[in-house]
Amino acid sequence: MIVENWVVRKLDLPKTAAERLFTDFELRLAQTAADTHPNDIDILTWLGTLYTRQDRDLEALAVDRKAVTVAPNNPIAYYNLVVRILFSLEVDLEPEYEKLLAEFPFAS
Repeated sequence: MIVENWVVRKLDLPKTAAERLFTDFELRLAQTAADTHPNDIDILTWLGTLYTRQDRDLEALAVDRKAVTVAPNNPIAYYNLVVRILFSLEVDLEPEYEKLLAEFPFAS
């Protein structure tokens, strides 16, 4: 945020242009980190969140699926995937949702 404010002031960029610049930078950074550390659940969660912010839902869905595969005992990975499936309007994911619920390792 400090750097973003500095860029807005010093480069005389409109705030939306600066936000877009930093969003693109953060996304590229997360993608590079995920390429370098493909099994790091924190990086995958970060990348999925960034895709979501940019309305890149199918890419976020792929990352969330990978996160569940990489960390099958991580409740946040399951939560992100289930929420993504529930709110997906692109494809019919009901069978995948039912399968996830059946396999959910945290159910009592």
